[in-house]
Amino acid sequence: MKVDLKKSNRDVFGNLNSIKMSILHDTENFDCQDSNGLAVESERQNRIDLVRRLWETDSNLEYLLRQKARTNWFKYGDSSSRFFILH
Repeated sequence: MKVDLKKSNRDVFGNLNSIKMSILHDTENFDCQDSNGLAVESERQNRIDLVRRLWETDSNLEYLLRQKARTNWFKYGDSSSRFFILH
């Protein structure tokens, strides 16, 4: 099941960490150009789109982390459930 989930997540979301790093790199490049006064208005719109994509990527990463935490909880339980099983 774990292998299938990993494959499905990779197919649907891609590699979210590398996507996030790419977006941050592009945003940083724009910020450098903007601080030097070299950015034009169309590039500012591109930065807005980058920030939107960054929010979406972070949201997807959070969703995947919650999904992984849920599978770990199902697999291992938690410390409270072990207490009640033993007593």
